[in-house]
Amino acid sequence: MLEDFGAESLQHWMGHKDFTLQEKLSLSIRMAECLQTVHQAQIIHKDINPANFVYNPDTDTLKIIDFGISTQLSRESMELRSPNVLEGTLLYISPEQTGRMNRAVDYRTDYYSLGMTLYQLFVGRLPYRSDDPMELVHCHIARQPPPPHALNPDVPVPVSDLILKLIAKVPEERYQSPWGLLADLNLGFVIPLNSDYKAVEHGAPLPKERSTVQFKLYKAAQESARIKLPRKPEPDSDELGPTVSQKAVSFKRKEARRPTDDD
Repeated sequence: MLEDFGAESLQHWMGHKDFTLQEKLSLSIRMAECLQTVHQAQIIHKDINPANFVYNPDTDTLKIIDFGISTQLSRESMELRSPNVLEGTLLYISPEQTGRMNRAVDYRTDYYSLGMTLYQLFVGRLPYRSDDPMELVHCHIARQPPPPHALNPDVPVPVSDLILKLIAKVPEERYQSPWGLLADLNLGFVIPLNSDYKAVEHGAPLPKERSTVQFKLYKAAQESARIKLPRKPEPDSDELGPTVSQKAVSFKRKEARRPTDDD
């Protein structure tokens, strides 16, 4: 039984509330955190969509619901399914969850569905719209979605790239762990698109472990804030000492001068 904390589905709020960009990023982070908790329990949700997140804007509380078709990670298998009896919500399911990819479903199917949810949250619509189940299946498997920022210019390009990475057709091209996804989402807050965003500290180091999206987010923040990181001065060649090639020449000269038995 789910506690009543005065929440409505995120699907409801997406149609009744005009979320700011910062609020959308905050919701995205918490949805990813919910999914992280589910996956840590070795469970695949298999029906991630806005209707299965409930949100109370007054308390700013978000929770994930509806585990009716969820399964343990080790029990999922490949099976060809009819589009009329697919598990999950057809508008949001991953290519492999359609049963037509000849591969097992793992936790990365939830990342795809989360990506579709974020697409709708940031753009205001889904990338694929059709009343024909077979056409929707084809779209998920083969048709490339338009970038979110192409449909809504208010979506930052790095955030658009993040969403496209989530909804990649091949699971190996999506995020492979919740930590990388959460790192990129949290890094999205450093983009100073308006005064509500935190500015990047001057000279802040780029994280050692980063994805391509992280790097783009970081670079976008630097460019927007017009930050120029200090560059180390190039040392003089005399300070570096002899190079490897110079040492090799010196060694050869010593070899040439070495006395022989005939001397």
